[in-house]
Amino acid sequence: MLATLGECPGLGRSRTMVVVSQARQEPEPMTGQLPTIEDLARAQHAEPVADPEELAADIWESDAELAAFLADLRASRNASLA
Repeated sequence: MLATLGECPGLGRSRTMVVVSQARQEPEPMTGQLPTIEDLARAQHAEPVADPEELAADIWESDAELAAFLADLRASRNASLA
């Protein structure tokens, strides 16, 4: 939620304050039948991937960089378990 506080004297511009609400809203109860996966795919105009290689991304410069990332990820996950 944004709230405009008004003009700043001498600056000729308004200040904006961000207000974050901690109030929890209960989800609305589901009515009717849930959509099927096919319905959701049709609504989003999703099409099957013809070649899984299309999804591949070469983001690691080297095997060492990938190994360092995985080691850091493993360490952070293990730290959160302790």
